[in-house]
Amino acid sequence: MNKEEKGMDNRVVLSVSASTGGTIEGIIIHGHRAPGWVCTNDKSSGLSYRNVKIISTRYASTDGIDINQCTDFTFENMFIRSCDDAVAIKGLDAETSAPVDCRPNKNLLFEKMQLWNDCNNAFGMGAETRASLYENISLRNSDILFSYDDPNYHETLDERSAMNICALHGTYFRNIVFENIRVNRCERLIGLGFKDNFWFGSIQGDQSYPGGIDGVIFRNIICESNSGSKIANDIWLYGWYKEGTPTKQVKNITFDNVIIEGNLLQNDQSIKTNNVSGIILVKDLFFNTGLDVTEVREKYAVKVYPTILNQGENIYLEGDPILKCSAYSSLGQLLGDYSGKCIISTAEWPSGINFIKILDGRLSSQVTAIIVR
Repeated sequence: MNKEEKGMDNRVVLSVSASTGGTIEGIIIHGHRAPGWVCTNDKSSGLSYRNVKIISTRYASTDGIDINQCTDFTFENMFIRSCDDAVAIKGLDAETSAPVDCRPNKNLLFEKMQLWNDCNNAFGMGAETRASLYENISLRNSDILFSYDDPNYHETLDERSAMNICALHGTYFRNIVFENIRVNRCERLIGLGFKDNFWFGSIQGDQSYPGGIDGVIFRNIICESNSGSKIANDIWLYGWYKEGTPTKQVKNITFDNVIIEGNLLQNDQSIKTNNVSGIILVKDLFFNTGLDVTEVREKYAVKVYPTILNQGENIYLEGDPILKCSAYSSLGQLLGDYSGKCIISTAEWPSGINFIKILDGRLSSQVTAIIVR
C-alpha cells in the first residue's frame, strides 16, 4: 500500500471497495475514536446513499466521506459533521500511475446535503487527483452549516474553502455544478486551482501531466454571514504555470445569482486570481444577474430562530423589509400577522406544534415552531 492509499485501510468505519450497485440507507456512522477517514468508497459504481448521518468529531484526517475513482453514485439527504473534509473526492492510485491511466470520478450527484467541517473543505475535490477525469459532479439543494479552514493555521492556507477544487496532479475537471447552496458560515467560500504539494509538503503532487478546470457553475449561492476573518467569503481561482510543465487554466466559470453578505456578485472585481502580466491562467468568468436579487434573498435567506423554545420566549425573524408572514396553530387558528425584520412573542401561543408561513406575494415557505411549556 502506498502512502496515498493510507485512508483506504481497515481504520475506516465503513468501507466500500470494487463494488457495483447497491444502496446504503438509514444508518448513522459514528467515527469519534477512529484515527482515519470515516466512510470510504473505492473504485466502485452505481451505489446510492440515502438518509445517512456521518459524525466524526476527532481532529484530524477524519474525513466524513471519501470517494476515490467512482462513477454513477447518488448521495441524498445526508448530514455530515467532520473534523476534516466533510466530502472529499479523490484520485488515489500508485505513485507511478499517470492520471490518464487511472479510473475517473464522474456522474456523482449530491443532493439535500448538510455539511459541517472543522478543517479543510466542506465539499472538495482533491487534494490527490490521480484520476483520468472529474466530470458531471453536482452538489445541489444543500446547506453548508459551518466550514473552517484549519485550527492551527487559520487564514494562512490557500487551498481550502467551503466549495473547493485543489488538484495536486494534472487532470481535467468538466461540468461541475454547485446549485441552490445556502452557506451559513465559512472562511474562504470558493477555491479552484492547481498546486504541487499539500500540508507543508507532506503530500507531493505532480503537475507534469496536462489538465485544466473548464466549466464550473455556481448558481443560486447564498452566504449572508461574515466570520470576521481576513479570508471570510473569499473567492480564489488559480491556474498553474511552471516552465517545463503543461500550463493549466481555470476557465468558463459561471456565477449565476451568487449573493454574498446581501450583495449580488456582478463582476470579477472581488475575485482573487494568480493572473499576472503576460500569463493569464484564469479567464472567461461569466456573471448572470438575470434574477432579481431580492427574490433570491427571500427564497433562500429567510432566517427564523429558534424553532424550539419555551412558551413566552421570542422568535426572531429576519428577511427583506417587504417580507410578510403569518403564524398559525396546528388547528389553523391565526396567531398573528408580521412583516419585515421582527421579534415575535409566543406568550399567547399554545404549546405543541405551530407554523409560521412566510409570504411575499410570489414565493412562500413554511417554518415549524415547537413550543414547550
